[in-house]
Amino acid sequence: MEVDPPALKPKEVRKILPEADAYIKMLTQLILLDSNRLEEGAEFSSALVVNIHNQNRRTLDQIGAKILFYYSRFYELLGKLDTIRAFMLDALRTATLRYDTTTQGTLLTLLLRNYIHYKLYDHADKLVSRASFPETGGNNLYARYSYYLGRIRAIQLDYSTAHRHLLAAIRKAPQQNAAGAGFLQTIHKFFVVVELLMGDIPERSTFRQPMFEKVLAPYAQIVQGTHPHLQVLIVNSCSSGRFRSV
Repeated sequence: MEVDPPALKPKEVRKILPEADAYIKMLTQLILLDSNRLEEGAEFSSALVVNIHNQNRRTLDQIGAKILFYYSRFYELLGKLDTIRAFMLDALRTATLRYDTTTQGTLLTLLLRNYIHYKLYDHADKLVSRASFPETGGNNLYARYSYYLGRIRAIQLDYSTAHRHLLAAIRKAPQQNAAGAGFLQTIHKFFVVVELLMGDIPERSTFRQPMFEKVLAPYAQIVQGTHPHLQVLIVNSCSSGRFRSV
């Protein structure tokens, strides 16, 4: 007796997980950033962050924070950081209510960078006074947060507090990671200038470290007194509210 073969079942269409979808789109951000397709990347990131923001999933917190970082980076390179500030403030408020500490810490540092970029130090100070950094934000984020706090306090001529925050940033920043070398060099530049403004002499061993020997060479000459005009320039720039590295 002949038996009919079983009917083939249609293939089930599996929906991609939101986490996998977000991760693939984050990689797309990296490709657009590396290829310098800034306008396209900014447009893509704008739609992506809105999508992530509307999904209240704790499993998306880590990836979502990275997506927000690249989102801000696109607009920074385009010179349009001020256009995303309102969205980021709203996202920070939402992340705080959701107890999303990773996104909260990321947005707080990005907003401080946003304000400092436009020299809005009073706005940055108000943000710090109203929003506290989450305790579980992680060492890397805390290092960046402390660095921005140090810059804000230096502008306010509160050098002792600036010194404390910059020292905390140095201690929390990754020490052996080659990718973090530039960040450490930048912190040490501000740290040395703040110490000079406090009337202290920076440790000579700092200038002899291979990572800082070249970038801190002008600052070593200031300490040795070989460039007095450069020292006067730094003091004047700090007093006039234009604190920046040489």
